[in-house]
Amino acid sequence: MIHDWGSGTRIRVYYQAEDLSLGEHCYDNNEWYPGQFIDEVKSHPPERNRNIVTGEWSPGRVPGRSPISAVAFALDDGGTEIQAYWRNLQDEIVVKKWTGSGWGLVTEVVGGIGSGFQFTLMQWEQGKHLRLYYQNHTNVVLEHCSDNGGDTWYSGSLQVGGIGQ
Repeated sequence: MIHDWGSGTRIRVYYQAEDLSLGEHCYDNNEWYPGQFIDEVKSHPPERNRNIVTGEWSPGRVPGRSPISAVAFALDDGGTEIQAYWRNLQDEIVVKKWTGSGWGLVTEVVGGIGSGFQFTLMQWEQGKHLRLYYQNHTNVVLEHCSDNGGDTWYSGSLQVGGIGQ
């Protein structure tokens, strides 16, 4: 994800490491450095990171090859918000938000997407409108929507495909 924070271009790259944890690398002032995202995920292990098979905690870890997406946008107060999305151990798409003072808690956006499926995210009007497009376990492409910056979500009207299509 790339964003101009007003003081120049800054880049944030979110990825999955070999130990299945999530990571962040940042580029500011012509320099790359590790971000705070992974430390924040590990220090706030939500119930959603409990392994559904063993019941054990897996803080900061996600299923292998989990899709990850992020958006950034300017806020009315001149700050910047980043929202990072990924699929967790319960096959939910979850989000964690950064608003300048640190990363918030992990919250569920939509559940039941299944492993092996991808999603993409878009935003407009400084993050007021968010659209999440994903494929479920029956190969249907669905839309999940928020019109308040991701505070609440609802099912959109898009529904395309299905098993065998």
